[in-house]
Order: sequence, then structure tokens, then C-alpha cells
Amino acid sequence: LSDLYPVKGLLDALKTVTESGKDFRLRFIGSFSEKQKEEILSSAGISRTEFIPYVTHHVAIRFMLESTLLLLIIPDHPGNKCIITGKLFEYLASGKPVLYIGPEDGDAAYHLRKCGQRGFFGGNDHAEMAEYIMNTMDSGKQMTLTEHPEYSRRMLAQELGKFLTV
Repeated sequence: LSDLYPVKGLLDALKTVTESGKDFRLRFIGSFSEKQKEEILSSAGISRTEFIPYVTHHVAIRFMLESTLLLLIIPDHPGNKCIITGKLFEYLASGKPVLYIGPEDGDAAYHLRKCGQRGFFGGNDHAEMAEYIMNTMDSGKQMTLTEHPEYSRRMLAQELGKFLTV
């Protein structure tokens, strides 16, 4: 989570969530800039926020599966429409709802839509983000997504293999 990742809209949305009387736990796993960390802590609060350094893949998956809502932020720079993170496919496999902040016409958004996700926001769409977060919290049930085996590691490796064989 470098300084290129737009978090202000999310933090404003979380203020609205807090003001509505709802509580949450915001957990970031991996690396993050000190500037982002300080901004998040000062806005969301120390008691609601957790920063965990890199963990093994197995542990990261466990954290994903324990979460109610997963956050995918695309950095704010000119080529961001083409960004597709490895995390995107892990999120899709988890079956959890995703709050996506980034270009709504980008490649990551395309794949999320294809798999039935609904939470797409620009960096400043804080009112809509807050509503999505609260609706997800209120639903109390797991989102049902259509399985897309074409995104599995096995299928992607098979597709890549077709291009690599002579």
C-alpha cells in the first residue's frame, strides 16, 4: 500500500460507517508506506485497524477466508487500467465480496464483474462505498458467486502452456 493507492475515499466511507453506529475491523497485510499507515490510523482509529507484515501464502488465504469484505485498490497512475494483480484471482477464488477502488473500465474491474462482483468505486465515491460496506455488513450471509474455473491456477497454467509448447 504505497502512497499511490487512493485511500481517502475509503477512509471517508469508514467515517460514515462509524457514524451510523456500525463497528468494523480494518486489516492490512503486506507492506505499506508509513504515510498511508499514519493516515489510516488517524482516520479509522488504532482500535479498529491492524497492520500485519508479509505472511505466508497459506496464512494470507486464511485471513482472506476469515474476512467479511476484501479490499482491492488499484494505484492511481496513468497505466492503471491495465493492472491485474495476483491478489484479484485469490479474491475471486475466496467467494467473498470485494470492495474495488480503481478505474471502473479497467481490466481488474472487468474480471470482477465477470464473476458477479458488485462493489466498484472511484477513489472519491465515499458515500456509495459506505452504503456498500454497510449493506455487506447487514446482509449477514456469504455472497454467492458463479464459479469461474478458467481463473484457477491449473487452468491458467494450461493456457500458458499452450503458448509455450512448440
